[in-house]
Amino acid sequence: MPKKPQKPPSPAGMPAVPVELVARRIYIIRGQRVILDSDLAELYQVETKTLNQAVRRNPDRFPQDYMFQLSGEEATALRSQIVTLEKGRGRYSKYAPLAFTEHGVAMLSSVLKSQRAVQMSILIVRAFVNLRELLATNSAWKRFAAHMLMLSRWYTPVSSSEIVEAVRQTKTLRPGAVTVHFDDCYRDVYRNAMPIANACGVPATAFVSSGFVGTDRVFDHDLRKSPFRFENLQPEDLRAMLAGGMEIGAHTVNHVNLGACPIAEAEREISGSVRELEQITGRPIPLFRFPSEGGTIYGTSCGKPWPQPGARACFRHSAAWLTQVRRLTRFRASAMHKPLYLALEIEGLWPHDQVRS
Repeated sequence: MPKKPQKPPSPAGMPAVPVELVARRIYIIRGQRVILDSDLAELYQVETKTLNQAVRRNPDRFPQDYMFQLSGEEATALRSQIVTLEKGRGRYSKYAPLAFTEHGVAMLSSVLKSQRAVQMSILIVRAFVNLRELLATNSAWKRFAAHMLMLSRWYTPVSSSEIVEAVRQTKTLRPGAVTVHFDDCYRDVYRNAMPIANACGVPATAFVSSGFVGTDRVFDHDLRKSPFRFENLQPEDLRAMLAGGMEIGAHTVNHVNLGACPIAEAEREISGSVRELEQITGRPIPLFRFPSEGGTIYGTSCGKPWPQPGARACFRHSAAWLTQVRRLTRFRASAMHKPLYLALEIEGLWPHDQVRS
């Protein structure tokens, strides 16, 4: 009987684990970047109990800056974030989890004493280093991380899908609910924003104009306003974003003004964008966002009033043509916003679009 062909090993014997699946498990707790014992156990392919027993047998190797146990309040808050990011994950212990810093991860391989632990520790430490270098070398992304930490500390970050389900079931959103959206097709959303948002436990959605994926096309608004040129997302980036926990939505094919084009063209732009993104990702794309600027958005369950949009839910700046409308205030945030001023805007204590650095 012929032998079944085996999958070739990954380079240098490293486990075939996408770096996005490692980076999404890094959280920022007590101002430190850490990874939880249950996530490490999954990556090392051991039981969480086994991992923790090995740690407790070697307390001198894990001082407080290597490993600490979450308080009950921290564990509850983190579990709430994980439920939002990964529904159905269901791996909660009755004990507060242990959190390991980059140094703690490096030390773990010496106490677990397995080849996989050594290889995975190298991969995890690289993910820590990538995130640290990103925050150290770019002030804009450091400001973005401060925004995400503020949202995770004082509000309730939710996914776009949770908003849609609340609308469909006529339920009230959780108190302090906020969601994070990115528009257009910029590659830095995948390379930079996603690992930071994941580390802060903030789910996000990227609404992508499919006609720009894998091309060097430039958005008209960038041609008018920016002296810089921005790299577009590649097809493999979209698949990695979904694997990394980010939601993907459609944003038309060519980023056209749907309010100024014929209905037939608008239908093609909407359905074409959904179809192309589904072909690229191999996943359903149930979310859509209308390209437009400023004002207020409405999350809705899309139906026949907008002709065959190809997505079951959309976000728009006005409620025309839409049913089951849920009014959501939209805030734009950039590197010019200090977290305090973003919080004041959210609370209605600072005028929209009045930026203070």
